[in-house]
Amino acid sequence: MMLVLITVSLVALLDLSDAQCFLTKSVTRTSPYGTKETYCEYKKFQFAAGCTFQLASPECIKCNCTSTMMNCCMYGQSASNVHAEGCNVINDFCGIVLVDPKDPKKLCTPSESITIL
Repeated sequence: MMLVLITVSLVALLDLSDAQCFLTKSVTRTSPYGTKETYCEYKKFQFAAGCTFQLASPECIKCNCTSTMMNCCMYGQSASNVHAEGCNVINDFCGIVLVDPKDPKKLCTPSESITIL
């Protein structure tokens, strides 16, 4: 039971680390009547200025749209970026799970440190 608790806590910490972020400029358009509208665009979707949104797997991204820009950061971890000695690292939606290499149904505690590449 303690092994499972430690592993779950460790995985929870990994989910919060090492985010990649990017900025894009907001768009303002004017109607024929002079009304201005500002929005941010992500993958052809338009989000109103002042909006914050989060997309689940496989996107795993959080964005904040303001009147001047949109700031987006990836969240979670990809198994390709993590090495845990003595465990297999498996993608699990926007996070990872450390599993026993001999029995992938069992959670694993690494024998040494976890490396985020």
